[in-house]
Amino acid sequence: MKALVTWMVLGIVAAATPAMAQPTGPGVGGTWECAGQAAQRPYVCDIGEARPLSMASFSQVLREDAAIRAVVARIGVPDAVELQRVLVNDPWLGYEFRAYYREYDQMYVFGRAFILGNPEVTLLRHQGPIPESWLARRRPVQTEADAARRADEAADRAEAIADRAERLADRAESIAYAMAADFPRQLRKR
Repeated sequence: MKALVTWMVLGIVAAATPAMAQPTGPGVGGTWECAGQAAQRPYVCDIGEARPLSMASFSQVLREDAAIRAVVARIGVPDAVELQRVLVNDPWLGYEFRAYYREYDQMYVFGRAFILGNPEVTLLRHQGPIPESWLARRRPVQTEADAARRADEAADRAEAIADRAERLADRAESIAYAMAADFPRQLRKR
C-alpha cells in the first residue's frame, strides 16, 4: 500500500505540469489528442512533459517497489529517472516510472496495475533503446563558438599545467644542486 501512496504522491506532483494533450470532446468523457505516442508503444499516450525525480524520491520508490528494486539490484542505479503522466486503458494507473541507462542504451518503463483488486502490482511494461528524442533534449547544443571557447579553455589549462610542471622542475633542480654542494661538506670529519 505504501508503494501505491508513493506513486500517487509522485503523480500529483507530476500532474502540476501543464499537459500537452488536451481533451477535445465535451465533458469528462471527451477524447484526447496524443502529443507523444511512440511507434514501439502505440498503447500509451504521453500527457505533458515527464518530471525528473530527485534522488530522495527515487530512494523512496526503491524502498517500496520490489520490481524497480530488482532491476536496480541487477544492473545498477540508472542515469536518470522520471515520472510520466500517460493516457492508458484500465487496469493501468495513469503514470509510468521510467529509468534510463545510457551505458546500455536502455530505457525501462514500469507501470502500476490494479489486478484482481490489488493496487500494488508493478510490472515492467517496456524495455528498449532510449528514444532519440529523449537523448536530443539532454544533449547540449554546440555551436562553433562553443567549440572554439572550449578549445581555448583547454589550451589555457594545458599551459597552466605546463607552467606549474616547469616551476616544480626548477625547484627540484635547485634542491639537487643544494644537496650536491652540501654533500662534500658532510663527508668531512669533525
